[in-house]
Amino acid sequence: MFRTFLAMDEQIVDVQYLGVMGFFGFGRKSFGATTTSRIAKIELGLFGEVIYHEAMIRDVNSVHISQPSRLYLYILIGLLVLAAIPTFGLTLILIFFAPQLYYRFVKSGVVLGVKEGLFLYAFADRARLPRVRLLLGAMAKQR
Repeated sequence: MFRTFLAMDEQIVDVQYLGVMGFFGFGRKSFGATTTSRIAKIELGLFGEVIYHEAMIRDVNSVHISQPSRLYLYILIGLLVLAAIPTFGLTLILIFFAPQLYYRFVKSGVVLGVKEGLFLYAFADRARLPRVRLLLGAMAKQR
């Protein structure tokens, strides 16, 4: 997947699957990669959606990893289930989109601070946090 966006002579050092932002496999799948000169992420959504971001390794100033509490996500899902009673179950469809809505406002994963005040954000769920550390370790070796 990453090869499409890279120069032909650029070597991929590490690629990791970082999780899915959704339930039961529905949602955006997140991947991260480190090459010899850059760090990148790809998100694959429904119906062929592709979101690609990259940053040059030499331009990364800081790293921030965040894993917020899931309490508010569960509260949001509970409210949608309660709202399903008067709407005859129509709001149950929104449960599949609740994680994407939640993580749009509450960030979970890794944020890389790049020069000029830009940020590279890659979603990662709790179970795949060690994979984020592997990507960051590969990035540190390339520096």
